[in-house]
Amino acid sequence: MKNDPILQELRKIRDKIAKECDYDVDKYFELVKTRKTNHKNPTADIEQSRTLHGVAENQSEYKTKSGG
Repeated sequence: MKNDPILQELRKIRDKIAKECDYDVDKYFELVKTRKTNHKNPTADIEQSRTLHGVAENQSEYKTKSGG
């Protein structure tokens, strides 16, 4: 197996984060939650996506039924 520089970089980052969290899964998830809350750009919200998808489906059904 070849040494992939991208995978090496990802493993390095993973190890740094794991060490930062003392290799504790609960601390890791708290870190993720904190970073998500403090991040400038919003992240995807699965429930919001499902709601919006449902609205889009209902609108297309309405157009089909109303002839529009």
